[in-house]
Amino acid sequence: DAVAALDGPYHTVVVVTPRSMGAASSEFVPVDVNNAVRAGNRNADPVDALAGFVGALTGAAPEVEAAPSAGGTRVPLGGREDQPGDLDRDRTSGGSSSSAESSSGGGVSIWWFVGLGLVAMLGFSWWGKRKAARQQEANLEQARTEAKAQLSAIAQFVYDLNDRISLGDDDGLKTEFATASGDYQQLSELVDEADTGPELAELADKVDTLRWKMEAFEARLEGREPPPRPAEPRSRAEHRDDHDRIPISSRGRSRSSRTACFFDPQHRPGVVPATVEMDRESVDVLLCRDCSRRLRDGQQPDPRYVNVGRRKVPAALAPLGYGGLGLLLASLFNVRTNDMTQGVAFDWSSHVAGMPKPGSRPRAERLPTRPRRRRRGHPR
Repeated sequence: DAVAALDGPYHTVVVVTPRSMGAASSEFVPVDVNNAVRAGNRNADPVDALAGFVGALTGAAPEVEAAPSAGGTRVPLGGREDQPGDLDRDRTSGGSSSSAESSSGGGVSIWWFVGLGLVAMLGFSWWGKRKAARQQEANLEQARTEAKAQLSAIAQFVYDLNDRISLGDDDGLKTEFATASGDYQQLSELVDEADTGPELAELADKVDTLRWKMEAFEARLEGREPPPRPAEPRSRAEHRDDHDRIPISSRGRSRSSRTACFFDPQHRPGVVPATVEMDRESVDVLLCRDCSRRLRDGQQPDPRYVNVGRRKVPAALAPLGYGGLGLLLASLFNVRTNDMTQGVAFDWSSHVAGMPKPGSRPRAERLPTRPRRRRRGHPR
């Protein structure tokens, strides 16, 4: 009808909306008009759609005249047929296409950031686990190093006693000493195999028992009373349960389970009883002869420092797995032997800071508890 209403024999009318295109012509054959409409429909923008239609039909620039579309070819932009009221909706829809495209673009950006965040989280998690594993291995190596150092000190003790015992007439003592020497060889091999905190604490117990045996041999050679035998080495499960610490209850009194010297486990074994006196607690410990002599002279024996994680602490404060005494001490305390009326004051504030306090439940030491695969041919 629109074509017929125009003056002249040949006319073409095209109606383009944001959603559809329609065309009718009295100068082009229907097949060419249909093909041109399809060509224009490939463009989502109405202006580009009209340009595509005219270009496909004539190659000329479009000149548009609005008219109702009552017939001819109508192909929707985007593949949907025109419905009644589309023109009205198109006039009021504004920039809906632009908004949709913008939302789509924003969605892609959001997912990109989400993916980047997940990758970052996985990376930080992997890095944290790797760092923790390296720190655990470093802790194990620190504990092994201290165990080897204490075994080296005992080796010198064994060497000093060997000639004295072998030249003597006590066959029973010779047999016992040979057995103890075999224990030393076995412990030397087990140091490199211990790879958990409880295993290292159990090994330290056995080292302490060997230390006592050497002192007992020397006492028998010199006709002295041997020192009391220490408690039997505890199992790994027991070490895991008590966290390698010796808790001291409020206003309580406890005793170190080791025969090692309170100030330095690499000294000769502790044979002189002493008391560590704090505000409300006290601990019975043992001192070697040299440290007890210095204490009676009013001097402060130098403590041995042990690397525990990223800190250096006196051996008395170090966990049992590190070859220490595992004591929980206050910052300020006095140490005196039983024949002293007044003890010597010590201030270990810089070492005790950040560590568990007497009467508190100690924290588990950060050493791995899952053993690695052992090499064949080595005893446990």
